[in-house]
Amino acid sequence: MKPARTLTLEAVSSGPTINSKGHLTDEYRLRFEGGISGCGSAPQGETLSCYESGAQAQAPRAEKVIDHLTADGVIGRELSQHAFDEYLEGNLSRFGPGAVFALSCAFFEAAFRFAGRLTPPRQAVFPIYCLNILNGGRHAYTNPVLSDFHEFLLVPRQGSVEQLLDDHQAIQERVHARLLRQETTLVAGNPVHVLGGRGNRDCIEFLLEILDDAGLGERYDLMIDAAASDFWDGSAYVLGLAEQRRFSSPELEQYWLSIVEEFPVVFLEDPFAEHDLEHWRSLATKAPSCKVLGDDVHCGDARRIAHLLDSACITGVILKPDQAGTISATLDAVNVARAARVPVILSHRSISTDSLLLAHLMVYCDIELAKFGPLLSDFSSILKMNEVLRLTQQPRLVRQAADTARNRHVRI
Repeated sequence: MKPARTLTLEAVSSGPTINSKGHLTDEYRLRFEGGISGCGSAPQGETLSCYESGAQAQAPRAEKVIDHLTADGVIGRELSQHAFDEYLEGNLSRFGPGAVFALSCAFFEAAFRFAGRLTPPRQAVFPIYCLNILNGGRHAYTNPVLSDFHEFLLVPRQGSVEQLLDDHQAIQERVHARLLRQETTLVAGNPVHVLGGRGNRDCIEFLLEILDDAGLGERYDLMIDAAASDFWDGSAYVLGLAEQRRFSSPELEQYWLSIVEEFPVVFLEDPFAEHDLEHWRSLATKAPSCKVLGDDVHCGDARRIAHLLDSACITGVILKPDQAGTISATLDAVNVARAARVPVILSHRSISTDSLLLAHLMVYCDIELAKFGPLLSDFSSILKMNEVLRLTQQPRLVRQAADTARNRHVRI
């Protein structure tokens, strides 16, 4: 085994940074021996899984966290990422999830960006970007539509980054033009577009018509982020916006099977609530053409991911690093998914900062699929994409869509 890569921590400080909701949040800054530095901040989700119920609880002030780091003798110590993360995880109750994740990120950024010690395992390539086009639910933002589901995305089958951006512009122009002709209604006090009378199918048909009109029907498949835990009321799934109907678990399973049979949906994220594993497993078994992606059901925890994969409840993984908690935990989650040869999609949270962490993780781990955006309203996604471009630097940025991930472990 190779010796652990280490950095000697000299100082820790903090300061305010602004997130995408226009609110101040803490950014932690680490300085290491040799003039190396890194900073990190924690994103937030607008909806929470039952496994991250304390993620947005009141956190201690940054000054208090730094006092603990000083008193514990962490400053002045030679540390590896794993050792630092192990210390942070052991102090989760004192620091809070946000500070733990931000400090872990700051270490990784120092090592990855400035120390040059954590080089990617091989030359990475530009990933497949799942394009967020329509948004529904109670937190709809870009191209808001009346839907029970949070996101409708397009998944390119292949192509260069130039082609992806050209397609995105053509698609968005047509989407905007058509939405201007649609009636609107209010959801949670915000106007959303009403696309027809067939419930959530309207959104899917709308996207397919846009693709056909742009001559792109053969280039893209569909992805739906259902976030089904948001409409579980304790006894049934209440799809009260577009469908206006209550579903039992078996009824919702049949609903999803009809969607997958009728439309080219290749990724389905969080189709059931976290507790409903029987129907996760049943759907994944009955719909082999569609990858059933876990997100809220595991929250990036490697052990839960392994259990869900072993029990055939999921056939793919959405990975949000802040849910995993630390960089080391994130890499553990990647390794579990890769050992099972299922796709990993790296995803941001809805409330974030200008951090480039996701771009660096994507390149370091050579992750093939990304879920950032929407590009038109989330400029932080542009920053991340630009950083991936800088780091990959391929003459031709081409990537074939892959159903399986490489069987390769990443470590720090």
